[in-house]
Amino acid sequence: MILACLLAVLGVVAPGRAVEPQVFPFHHDDVLGTSLDLQVQAPDATQAAAAEAAILAEIERLRKILSTYDPASDVSKVNTTAGPVACPPELLEVLGFYDFWTAKSRGAYNGHLGELISTWKAAEKAGAPPTPAVLQPIVRSLALPGWKLDLAAHTVTRLTTGTLDINSLGKGYIISKAIVAARTQAPAAKGILLNVGGDIFASGSLAPGVPWTVGVANPMHNEDNAPPLTQVKLIDRAISTSAAYERGYTFAGKHYSHIFDPRTGYPAGGIASATVITGNSANANALATTLCVLRPEEGLELVRQIPDTDCLIVGADGRLFRSPRFATYEIPRLPVAPAVAPAANPGSWPAKYQVTISITLKTPPPGAKPPRRPYVAVWVEDPSGKRVRTVAVWGKAPKYLPDLIEWWKQAQQDQQWASTVTKATRPAGQYRLAWDGLDDQGKPLPSGTYSVVLETNRQFGAHAMESGKIDCNRLPAQGTIPASPEFGSSTLSFGPPFIMSTNASHHRRLLFKSWSRTIHIYISMLGLLSVIFFSVTGIMLNHEEWFGFATPHVVKKEGSIPEAMAKEPDKLLIVEKLRKDLSATGALDSFEIEDDNLRLSFKSPGRHTDVTIQRADGHAEVSLESYGLSGRLVDLHRGTDAGPAWRFIIDATAVLLLITCATGMLLWCLVPKWRPLGLAALGFCLLGCIVVYFALVP
Repeated sequence: MILACLLAVLGVVAPGRAVEPQVFPFHHDDVLGTSLDLQVQAPDATQAAAAEAAILAEIERLRKILSTYDPASDVSKVNTTAGPVACPPELLEVLGFYDFWTAKSRGAYNGHLGELISTWKAAEKAGAPPTPAVLQPIVRSLALPGWKLDLAAHTVTRLTTGTLDINSLGKGYIISKAIVAARTQAPAAKGILLNVGGDIFASGSLAPGVPWTVGVANPMHNEDNAPPLTQVKLIDRAISTSAAYERGYTFAGKHYSHIFDPRTGYPAGGIASATVITGNSANANALATTLCVLRPEEGLELVRQIPDTDCLIVGADGRLFRSPRFATYEIPRLPVAPAVAPAANPGSWPAKYQVTISITLKTPPPGAKPPRRPYVAVWVEDPSGKRVRTVAVWGKAPKYLPDLIEWWKQAQQDQQWASTVTKATRPAGQYRLAWDGLDDQGKPLPSGTYSVVLETNRQFGAHAMESGKIDCNRLPAQGTIPASPEFGSSTLSFGPPFIMSTNASHHRRLLFKSWSRTIHIYISMLGLLSVIFFSVTGIMLNHEEWFGFATPHVVKKEGSIPEAMAKEPDKLLIVEKLRKDLSATGALDSFEIEDDNLRLSFKSPGRHTDVTIQRADGHAEVSLESYGLSGRLVDLHRGTDAGPAWRFIIDATAVLLLITCATGMLLWCLVPKWRPLGLAALGFCLLGCIVVYFALVP
């Protein structure tokens, strides 16, 4: 949610009637790591300011207890202590919420994901996802309880080596508590709409009998100025949306969810976003996150079990799944005639292309007074300098809009308002807008080079304006709006819209890459042993004289077998007798029956045994040739006389080396930064082999 800007509410005094309550807007950046937007329906500014102060004070109080980013917080003390830690009741209550949702979701929601998150952050820096071997021990630990609560002693004991990460449900808990604090400190405020990074609680009403209107962000078009997927009307309800388009991990140019499935250790897939409406923000946050992990039918069944709760799930393919009562909150839309696409021509705007504008409003240094009520205008000018499209104007009170000096000169009363929208949480001060190539009248503009102008004027801030050019022709392009004292350098991107990689095929690709890496690593170890063996024995084979096995060592001995056995030869009995009495070793290579003699030959790697038996009396002469250990190793290298089992090992080794090469090549191709170097190395190796063959082989 970018700014707390519902439709402007103007007080109208009718004859004989009292003045209607007003709606007072407030905005703060860098609250719980995101932006806070607040609207208070109150009789005067004093009551509205009291509600604002109570909310900010309660958020700060609970942040010091629940924030894992604050090393002095109570939850951080639990994360750094092995034994029981005395904790305030708020932390015990939040952990109790986690225990409930972990059990209710059957492990799809978890409060001690710290080790898993750290592992994926490190993997992103390394450029490759963690392997199953790394994730499996973490997943096993996630299946166990992460902490033990002693409600009588008010202590928490961490039970695993992993750290607690309670930011998801913790933020919703803080929102609910902040609303209670505001209603207590400002009882005359009959309506409060609190939005912290897209998690919203609508307390009371916008005006007597008028519910608050909240939009649900479209995960397929999630820019801050994009129209919502739907709008809902709320009184005393919490609404939260979980999705991955604002945060996550990037591998090989693709973005993956920051929401994990604790049962697998991998980013959740298959769900683009999940929105939940219920009685408090803690449950709304927990359930919205859980629905992004479960399959749609599983999520709907879980919501059915929770009283007074409804949801809207958007699948990765764009399909919508509503709980039965969600439609009762929705505002019906008027039918809109489908837009007719202009005929394509060489100078037209490319189909499905847009300009994405990423803006970061600066936060003040520590101790400085934070800017409030940001007034921001973004518009597009053609090459002649004419304003052709106002992309967005953010503000609440019309009387302050002329402070956007340059925009107001051109736009005057041409104002465009943003709506309060529930969407995935994003970092503080960061916004993303889109321009679809249409002018202010909805007519398509030709391709060409355009200027995007950004102007800001924030209360307690300063006026700033910069512009940047973007080439909007047939090919994707990049541009930049320079930084100013009020905002950082803003990026301009021309091309297809950003789409989160939430579909199952992308996650299968990620899993495939992880398994490829694991197979490559472990088979490489076996392959290395094989390479060492065949390298050493190859040297021995080429230089027999160095290792002393060119001339065999010959041993002769005599013995006998029973005369009857020699006269009526039974091959199996004779071979067994020779092995037992005359130490004949190796596989039987030949068995010849002559009139006067029996001739047998046994062979094994590095060792040959020849036996001659006289049939008349059973006398046996044995000649044993041995080439020693070196000869044995060389014969194993050749596969000579080693039998079918060893030949299978040689074949398996070749297959292992081929798999190692194939998975190595696959990893080269899957990691863009390695691909050019890998292909170059492969080319040089092939060229080198060809050169060596033709140069050295006769």
